[in-house]
Amino acid sequence: MKNYFITQKENGVINLTLKIMEPLVKLENKLLCRRGWGGLFLARLASLASLFLFLYITHFLIIYLGTVLVGFFIDSAQTSNDYWWTIPTILGLPIGTLLMINAINRNFIISEKIVNVLEIFNYSTKNTARWFGTRILVESFGLLLFVLFYSTAIFLSMSNFIDERTLFNWLEYKTTTLLLTTISFVVYMSIRVLLLEDNTPTQKFIKNRRMLCLWIAAGLITLGFIISDLFNIKENISSKFLYAGITLLISVDKIIDSYQKLRTVIDEIKK
Repeated sequence: MKNYFITQKENGVINLTLKIMEPLVKLENKLLCRRGWGGLFLARLASLASLFLFLYITHFLIIYLGTVLVGFFIDSAQTSNDYWWTIPTILGLPIGTLLMINAINRNFIISEKIVNVLEIFNYSTKNTARWFGTRILVESFGLLLFVLFYSTAIFLSMSNFIDERTLFNWLEYKTTTLLLTTISFVVYMSIRVLLLEDNTPTQKFIKNRRMLCLWIAAGLITLGFIISDLFNIKENISSKFLYAGITLLISVDKIIDSYQKLRTVIDEIKK
């Protein structure tokens, strides 16, 4: 591998899972090369084994991380496996459907696709992996300062067109503050993600990884708003659900697009 200042993490759950998946990838490839239905049937059994391994490792990770996150807001947060089948079903049903659709497609290797996804999260730049916690704090502080000063500048610039009394009356409404904050946040994220250089493999990796994280966050936030609105429905279904559904669909499309670009960069680095 060429040294592009990017490396795979040698420790952790993801790296361990990748090592476990290696023989399954080789087995599925070998079986798919066999002629006849027998090899295809055995290959799909290997596909299911890979899928179940991925689902249940993911299940325990989500339970653990979910418990930690909820613990910040609720004191009584605790791990429970009473409904152990739910998370694997939520994740496995779409992937299983995709596997069924491509059951006779010998070029569709589910174990290889799972490894490709895991590798995305196992690669990191050498300069940021060690100081990840500190980096998050610095980025959060930088975002806060930018939003504070930029939103203030936008508000004061409006005084060139609107009298000060009207402007300060607008501050009484939360929507004004939220609007200014949203604009400032979008500008900052554009600078930190969308406008990054992508001339070298390292730059491409960093930009596409941030794009992937950004769209995953956008999809989760959109889903959160949909769930929140569901609890507030009284009589008629709001038209906001149509808008939210379309936005969520766009987020999914952008997640897939960002993932494919990031995967292309990693394949380039591995050659």
